[in-house]
Amino acid sequence: MKQSNTERLGVQESVYGVALCNCGVGRKVFQKLINNENSYNGVILTWFLKGNGVFSQGGKEYILADYSVCMRNAETPYTMQLVDDDGPRLFLSIHPDLFRFLCILIPELKHMPPVWECSFSQEVFDAFFVFYEHIKQISSNEFYQALPELVQYILLVTGIQNQRDISPLEKGRQFLEDNQSLSLEEIAEKCGMTYHTFRKQFVKQFGISPGRYRIHKRIDKAALWLEQGISIMETAEMLGYPDIYAFSHQFHAVKGLSPSKYCSYMRKKE
Repeated sequence: MKQSNTERLGVQESVYGVALCNCGVGRKVFQKLINNENSYNGVILTWFLKGNGVFSQGGKEYILADYSVCMRNAETPYTMQLVDDDGPRLFLSIHPDLFRFLCILIPELKHMPPVWECSFSQEVFDAFFVFYEHIKQISSNEFYQALPELVQYILLVTGIQNQRDISPLEKGRQFLEDNQSLSLEEIAEKCGMTYHTFRKQFVKQFGISPGRYRIHKRIDKAALWLEQGISIMETAEMLGYPDIYAFSHQFHAVKGLSPSKYCSYMRKKE
């Protein structure tokens, strides 16, 4: 019976066919704590099919869970704490000059967070192995001929291709729900529109302005947390409100009740 690519991964192997880009697969964790000093001096894109660890950068911590993607850039201080396991992971080490070039071809790379989720696909994994076997045999001069295949692999393994397949308005709606740090103008820009056009088309399709939609989704999340027993203060802090008064005012405007009265109402329903 033929083994799958996942089953026939080696303990740790890498390919150094060209100076600009190294790629490979791994199972074992040899360094429990990885940082800028003991890692590759460039950009490393790692896809954790099985993940167990924490990545820290800029004062924030990101969980390295199953099917998560991590992008480490040597130009930005970071630490990555891994726990020993046999979970397979794919990695792509990219020279800084090549990464800057790839950001021109794939501008989304410049806006990706350090860690994000990406669904696993056996087809993508198999496609990587075809690329992996090919790049082992090419010379440095032939590397540029493999760039289109490399770009396609990065689009697939990062989930960017799936994002591109989503309609601009649906993409905007996802940004409104998941990313509170982006302004409405920045979200419109990511959707390839001016804010005026984005707002007009968003209202036409969803019946509500982008700003109101974001507020309603934010308060829906707050209501769910309150129902689960999280305090009003903690809920306001987790959602980034400057104080409990601003949170209470916006909650009342959407739900018609203050957070405390909403909690009392939900307890009575039980």
